[in-house]
Amino acid sequence: MFRLHHHDRPDPGPQLTPWGFYAVRPEKPARDPFRMVALGAVLTLVLVVGGCLVTVGAMAQQFRTVFEVDPAPVTSATSMPVETGMPFVLSGFRAASGWALAETSLGGSTIAGLRVTNVGVRAVNLRYAFTFRLDGRWVTEVDCFCPSVEPGETVPMRCLPTAARLPLEYDRVVVADSY
Repeated sequence: MFRLHHHDRPDPGPQLTPWGFYAVRPEKPARDPFRMVALGAVLTLVLVVGGCLVTVGAMAQQFRTVFEVDPAPVTSATSMPVETGMPFVLSGFRAASGWALAETSLGGSTIAGLRVTNVGVRAVNLRYAFTFRLDGRWVTEVDCFCPSVEPGETVPMRCLPTAARLPLEYDRVVVADSY
């Protein structure tokens, strides 16, 4: 059998064939740079997408484990009806008299003049939700809050305005705590 090239020696160039012609070895095609760049981009994209999927999967597994092991604490709210402007005691805090439903500069409703004293034994953040009702139906709600209050300390509460406009018709006010 006739071999044009031996693999163990360098290419000798054109050779004489059995038919008497010189055969020129075909040149290797030049590598297309666009094809190489496209192949690199595809491989990079596959690696990035795969990495993102692994990361999202790991985070989902971690969140699922966190929620299974340590569920969110359940807060209990205590509520009671109160008279507008009158003092009340709820969950270790005493609200002073003189608070009132007031109109904001933008025409909404809020509670003004609400001051509370911590009559408990530990510092606590406080949130009160005042629900105004008419014939048992919800009319509006005003949320009031204050940062950590030390035992015996009296602080003003900051109340967020609502869109309800005064005069507001209501026959009952219910306050609920949450901390």
